[in-house]
Amino acid sequence: SVRPLDIIGLRTGCISVDYTTSSLPLLRCIRDFDLTSHRFEIIEEFGAATGAHVWNGSICLALYLCTLPLDGVKMLELGAGCGLVSLLASSRGANVLATEHSSALSALQNNCGSFCRIEPFDFSRNDSACLFNEVTLVVAADVLYAPSAALDLAATLQHYSSISSFIIAHTQRPASTSNNEKLAQLQAALINTFPFVSLCTEVRPRFGHTISIYKFDKDR
Repeated sequence: SVRPLDIIGLRTGCISVDYTTSSLPLLRCIRDFDLTSHRFEIIEEFGAATGAHVWNGSICLALYLCTLPLDGVKMLELGAGCGLVSLLASSRGANVLATEHSSALSALQNNCGSFCRIEPFDFSRNDSACLFNEVTLVVAADVLYAPSAALDLAATLQHYSSISSFIIAHTQRPASTSNNEKLAQLQAALINTFPFVSLCTEVRPRFGHTISIYKFDKDR
């Protein structure tokens, strides 16, 4: 058995582990998350793409969404990864479109396929066509890692007039100046479209980096 993990105050457990025998070792794990009154089993694949893990930023974002009224909300998650945030939102009544790079869709499909609409999408290309025309809320966690991520994300958000709010969980990495500058770059790029920005919460885990959750709104 694997001991439970105490991550950012949330009790989780690894309840199943499998190893592949391919040339690329892969640890396949089912983790049990207890988010307030909601409990989820999430399949992760360590050693695969970054989208196949549940990162602390996603856990913090899911916990924050537990505090919001989501019933009937049309929500888009960018970079949904394993789908914890999308699953939480769907369980609270949101109509969820979960997106991820086409190369990392398998974990998302395994975890969310029965509960959310899933589409391949790379916001660095802004190739969404008319996927998001009715979405009012967009969420994302730890997506500002590529050099052009902030500007690409801003372009996607500005393209759809229906979006009224955007919530992002961002991990502060003191050793990475460029990572922290990207959040400021995103805010500057969105200043005319989403002028109202608030720091909703900050989580300082017992290990790892501080995670901040920001909300961008078109109107107060």
